[in-house]
Amino acid sequence: MRAMTVGAAAILLAACSTDGVTERQGGSPEQCVAAFERFDFAKQTSSTPLGRSDDVTIRPDLQPRIAAIRQYKCLTRSGDVSFAGNPIAISNSGAAITPATIHVGVLTDMATDAAAQAFFEARGVRTLSVGEPGLGRRFYIGAFTTSGARNDAIALAREAGFKAPYVITYGPTMRP
Repeated sequence: MRAMTVGAAAILLAACSTDGVTERQGGSPEQCVAAFERFDFAKQTSSTPLGRSDDVTIRPDLQPRIAAIRQYKCLTRSGDVSFAGNPIAISNSGAAITPATIHVGVLTDMATDAAAQAFFEARGVRTLSVGEPGLGRRFYIGAFTTSGARNDAIALAREAGFKAPYVITYGPTMRP
C-alpha cells in the first residue's frame, strides 16, 4: 500500500510540471521572458506597487510567478556565464528608438553580480542591480536609444551566457 501511495505521488508530481518542463531540462528563453513579464506585470499592477520597505516576505500573488521562473531555470548561476574573451562591441547605429532598458537576467550570488557589472561597464554600458526576494539580484542594462545599440546589447548579454535578455515593459527605468 505504501509503495502505491509513493508511486501515485510521483505520477502526480510529474503531471504537475508546467508545459512539460522538467527539473533538468529548464525552459526556453521565450518561456523565461514570458515568466518574467508575468512577474513584472503582477508586481507593477498590485495595489501597492512600491511595496513596503520593511516587508521581507514574498507577496502571495508573486509566489507562483517566482516558482515558474525557478522551474524554468531562468536564474543565472556563476557557472552559466563567462565574462572572458573578445565580446562584440555595442554600436550606436540604426533607427532612433524610445530609450530601452534590458533585463539581462537574475544573478544568484554577489560575486557574479560584481563581475557582470564590471563586464558591461567596461564596455560603456550602464548597469543596475536590484535585489528581489525569492529570486536573487535582477540585472538591467541601458538605456539604449538606437535599434542597433539595443540589439548589440542583447547579443552581448547572450554571448556572456545570459539565457533570456529582453527589453522590459515594466520595471526600473534607466536614463540614457
